[in-house]
Amino acid sequence: TYPDRFKITFANKTLGTSDNVVKQFVVYEDNLNNVLKASNPNNLSIQSFKLYDMLGKVVLSKKALGNDSDYAFSTSGLSYGIYIAEFLTTDN
Repeated sequence: TYPDRFKITFANKTLGTSDNVVKQFVVYEDNLNNVLKASNPNNLSIQSFKLYDMLGKVVLSKKALGNDSDYAFSTSGLSYGIYIAEFLTTDN
């Protein structure tokens, strides 16, 4: 037998690449008007916007939004729930 054949080593590192995440967008739901509002204070050029439900399904998608400071997306066809918004800038 070989009692010292294997070693277990723990490292405080993660695998993969780091995500480019910009935290300058402000997104909120206007329930009264069924509109998802997004603020882009740095006027970044937006390549695409996607809204995902909690199952990972794309429920809303827009492309080539430009570099406006404010956006509004109708959510009248969506159920109440939790959604994840993704903005991709032209720099990504």
